[in-house]
Order: sequence, then structure tokens, then C-alpha cells
Amino acid sequence: MELIKATDEDFHFLSSWLADEEKAYQRLRDNDQYGDFDRGFWCNLSVIERNFERGELEVVRIGGKAVAFHFGQFLSPGITEVHPLYRGQGLGTAIVRQVLARASSLRVCECASVRVCRLHVSCITQRSVQFWERFGFYPRDADADDRYKILDHPIKLPLEARPVVQVEFFGEGAWYTQGSGGRPYKMVDLPCVLVGDRILLGAMCHDATADRDSPRGDRHVRVTLDGETIFHDWIGTSSSKAFGFGRNPHCYTTCADSFDLSTLTIE
Repeated sequence: MELIKATDEDFHFLSSWLADEEKAYQRLRDNDQYGDFDRGFWCNLSVIERNFERGELEVVRIGGKAVAFHFGQFLSPGITEVHPLYRGQGLGTAIVRQVLARASSLRVCECASVRVCRLHVSCITQRSVQFWERFGFYPRDADADDRYKILDHPIKLPLEARPVVQVEFFGEGAWYTQGSGGRPYKMVDLPCVLVGDRILLGAMCHDATADRDSPRGDRHVRVTLDGETIFHDWIGTSSSKAFGFGRNPHCYTTCADSFDLSTLTIE
């Protein structure tokens, strides 16, 4: 199975089966207006067409016909659909696996190894909940339609990783109330190696979460090595950027793949 850039013929064919699917849906609704029926993406045809015109619509062909299509990289919701007669044959699974592999390896800037860390799907029907959860997409709360997946990005190190660095991310209120219950909204332990003035991490460090509520106000980060705090500051300051924390422009998270010890002030 291969995703292929859609041609004019592909777009016209998938438009026709989306129209047929919508007509079938409307007939069911006419007979039972309160029924829970599956509906295709005919209502989003203009969005699909815009992505086709941009060259971003991809299809799966069987017998020369476009029986499934996809656009988007899960950085923000796109659309994936399989022709009704071809569902249950693994086409949707194959599409999602291919796009996930792309997202996992996607570099968001040429000068750094910062990769996408949070993926997003939307318009989840009850029928598709289990499908997306098989791939690790979960809601921020029980009633949400949107689903999120947090990616991990291992980094190959030049030496065997021995020490472990701990990174804690705090919301503004939690940072000031640590003595009375304030806790980090995310904490990670990462293997690392020390090379000169740099700490090389065994995986990309990021603060992406799929929790219901994002921390309010400014965010604080604390880095501990061998039980000793070596850095803490507010995210976005010049010192935190120099130390190694940057902003991921695609999924709006704070990321780092190494830390620069030479930026620290020795007291």
C-alpha cells in the first residue's frame, strides 16, 4: 500500500463516491432523523479540494481507482477516509502508520534536530474511537472529540549513557507553591552523556502533554543531574534558550536535545 499524490482523475473519482455516500446518509436520516449513522466527508469537499490544488492530497489506488485518501501530517487535523466498500481491509491502518512514520522523523527546522512531539486528530466518531486509540491517540478529557498523541524521539549517543538527567516543567502557580503541594505538570528522566561542556540527551526532551488543562501563566523548568539542580529558569528567557530549550513552532512545545553547561554562571 502506497500513498500517491492525487491526480485530477483521482480527485473526480473520490468526489463522486463522497457524493454517493452523502446521498445514502441523507436517505437514512430521512427515514430516522434521530438515528446514529456514519457520515463521510462530502461536507468538507471544499477543504479537500484546496489541499488537492496545493498538491497535498494523497490517495491509495486499487484497480486504478482512488479508494482512500488523506491529507495532513497530524500537526493539525487533516482528513483520512476509505471508500465504504473497501473498509475493514487495513487501508486506514496502513495510511495512519505511514503518516505517523513521517511525523516521527519530521524535522521542523534545518538547523536543529527538533522534531514534532504532539499530534492531533479531530472529528472523532464513536465508531472510530477504538481505531485512533490503537495508535495512541487519547482525549484531554472524557468528553472531548479531539485526540492527541505524544511522540518520543530517541537520539543516538556517541558514548554509553550512564548518568540520568531529570527535567521538570512547572506551571507558574505550581512553581511558587512547591512547598504546599505544587507539582510539575511533566517530569522526565533521560539517559545522557557529558561531552566537554555539553550534556547530550538520549531522547528529545519536551513538555508536550495531552492533559485537559494546559498550565496557565509562565512556565518554569528545572534540570537536575546526579541529584543536584544545575539549572532552573522561566521558559523563554535568554538564559533558558542559551542552555538549550527552544520553541517547537509546529506543536507549540518547549524542546531540547542537549544542554550547554558553558552558559551557566558559577557562583
